[in-house]
Amino acid sequence: MIKGLEKIDCYRVKNKDFSNLDLSYRDLSRLHLWHADLSRYNFKGADFTLAKLEGVDFKGANLEGANLDSANLYSSNLKGAYLKGAYLKGAYLSGANLERANLEGADLRGANLIKADLYKVNLEGADLERAILNGANLYGANLKGANLKGAYFFRAILVGTDLEGAKVDIKHKDSNLFISCLNVDKIEWIEKEIKND
Repeated sequence: MIKGLEKIDCYRVKNKDFSNLDLSYRDLSRLHLWHADLSRYNFKGADFTLAKLEGVDFKGANLEGANLDSANLYSSNLKGAYLKGAYLKGAYLSGANLERANLEGADLRGANLIKADLYKVNLEGADLERAILNGANLYGANLKGANLKGAYFFRAILVGTDLEGAKVDIKHKDSNLFISCLNVDKIEWIEKEIKND
């Protein structure tokens, strides 16, 4: 049993309140929580690898450096959450609310962000290689210096998105995809790598 969760009979909990629990640097991998209120709590450095966290409320939570690789965060609320340097490689964030969240330097390689709300999110220096952002709202998002190589943007909202120094596939250079973005002239266009056999 995870220290601090002794009073919970099993890992599968619904509508539970975890107030006053310090879960920083804890191993919470493979944890199953549905619609739990984890807002404004400290999960700095916690390990949520392969956790199922559908509909969980992380509003304003500290998840700095947390490992959420391959976690299922479908329709979770991460509004205003602090995820600087967090690991979200292969995470499922479809329909999640990340409005105004800080994901500076986060690893989101291969993450599924289909129809996620990334309104005014900070993704400066984040790695979004092969991330799926189809239908995502990136209105006013900060993507300065972000790696967007191989990322998908079908029907994404990219109005006022700052792309200064972002690394983007050259195939998008002549498209209208980034027409409403800021600093398009400062994008670093990346040629497709050719591997020698």
